[in-house]
Amino acid sequence: MPDSRPENRVTIVDQAVIEDHLGLVLARIEGLEQAALKPADIAAAVGAGMVEAAKNPDTWAAALSGLRKSTEQHAGRWLVGALWAVAKKGLVIVVIGMLIYSFGGWTALSAAWKALWSDQP
Repeated sequence: MPDSRPENRVTIVDQAVIEDHLGLVLARIEGLEQAALKPADIAAAVGAGMVEAAKNPDTWAAALSGLRKSTEQHAGRWLVGALWAVAKKGLVIVVIGMLIYSFGGWTALSAAWKALWSDQP
């Protein structure tokens, strides 16, 4: 059985082979460095992605949904509900005003406004 102690081993290394392998490794590293994205390339890609996202209606729908959820979390559901109720009542008032205007014109609308806000019973 051969002696396997490190001090008794003789290793022959061909210097040219090692230099060739190191040269290949260095060439691969240089290739990777050249192929790496530059900051300008990253900025251009992010800008193009933002433009595409801004064109997509689903992006805006998701943003509004996120804004609503965030508002509900921070301000409370009751506040968002109260604002929604005020908006619905305002819409009802506008629709009623449009109906009055369509049947009686400005005269009927001003008479209804005066009757609604007059101090006399």
